[in-house]
Amino acid sequence: MPTFDPETLCAAPPAVSDLAEQAVVYVQRALNVAPDFTAETLPLVDHYLGLVPKQQAHTVELVATTQGAYFGEVLRRLFGGTWQMTGETPASWRFELPGGVSLSPFALCKSAILRADPHATEDPGINRAE
Repeated sequence: MPTFDPETLCAAPPAVSDLAEQAVVYVQRALNVAPDFTAETLPLVDHYLGLVPKQQAHTVELVATTQGAYFGEVLRRLFGGTWQMTGETPASWRFELPGGVSLSPFALCKSAILRADPHATEDPGINRAE
């Protein structure tokens, strides 16, 4: 259940929407279940991330990009917030939740694929606005 007024939700940027829709296709192809942009499908996506071959750098980047867009869209639909697309590549895009918490869904998904601790990296993917 959203924690904000869904009527105030702005559309996602087209590039994010396209990547998130591709994420749904990838998960459905791999697991025969289509995620539906609800929080309940995040464990399904997490399972899918665990299947990504870590030694295939291009695959890791592709999946982190698409699943990061999906994750950000789940957050946006649940809590509100906005995409901050300040760079040219998805890896540089951030998602800002109401209240100023800014995160990189792409870095978090890449961390999940590699099963790394996101807090042990140089950029953990989460910042709090001051």
